[in-house]
Amino acid sequence: MRSCSTFNEKIQWLKLFDQDPEIVRCTDKLTARDYVSNRVGSEFLVKLLQSATSFDEINFDKLPNSFVLKTNHDSGSAVLVPDKSSLDRNAVRSKITTALRRIYGQEKAEWSYAFITPRIVVEQFLSPDGNIPPPDYKFHCVDGKVKFLQYIYDRGVDTKEQILDIDANSLPIHLDVNFKVGSVFRKPAGWDHLIDIAERIATGFKYVRVDLYYIDSKIFFGEMTFFPYGGFYLGKGQALLGRYLDFDRFSTKPPICTR
Repeated sequence: MRSCSTFNEKIQWLKLFDQDPEIVRCTDKLTARDYVSNRVGSEFLVKLLQSATSFDEINFDKLPNSFVLKTNHDSGSAVLVPDKSSLDRNAVRSKITTALRRIYGQEKAEWSYAFITPRIVVEQFLSPDGNIPPPDYKFHCVDGKVKFLQYIYDRGVDTKEQILDIDANSLPIHLDVNFKVGSVFRKPAGWDHLIDIAERIATGFKYVRVDLYYIDSKIFFGEMTFFPYGGFYLGKGQALLGRYLDFDRFSTKPPICTR
């Protein structure tokens, strides 16, 4: 396994040989907030409106007209609510309740999710366009240094991805074949600040993807992901990007065996 070379292979190595309780803490969307606050400051956190153990605990009367509902232990459960009055609560209750009961990550051996106590997170709605999430700045970091950016925009409508190097130059590489190839990225005025925040958050880990948002010149933390797509990307792009994950594969950590 030390000779692994592709992005996917190196993610599998991390799953097996770099298990750390801090990864669990930072994978949990709630406890990650404290971690990020301690690293860079609470001003980079999206406003937390409520958290709950069940859907019926949510106090909708105290929520603003727009917000985001999601669970803290998985991916894909987020519900964007641009208008509370039109929310189909029964449909959302079913989706969120199913997510709470699921042990996420079993299919792709993403072990850290199984150690998270499931909760519902209700956050401020950041989208400037109402129904479309803001672009994702997904910084892939090795040993606390940004190696490349995966920029994702038009999510949920006509999702596109663009890969860029540390100098914001577009690379002729496509990582996620589920998305179209993008080309609109322009280096923002806050580029150096984005890099700095991502690296300060990522320090201490062999590899982590730090997701940030950049809205009206303000940076917001999204999440930390240690096993993007479970390390099962399709296409030659993941093989090409493997060279950027140049972390030490000689030092290892014992597995975390109890839940």
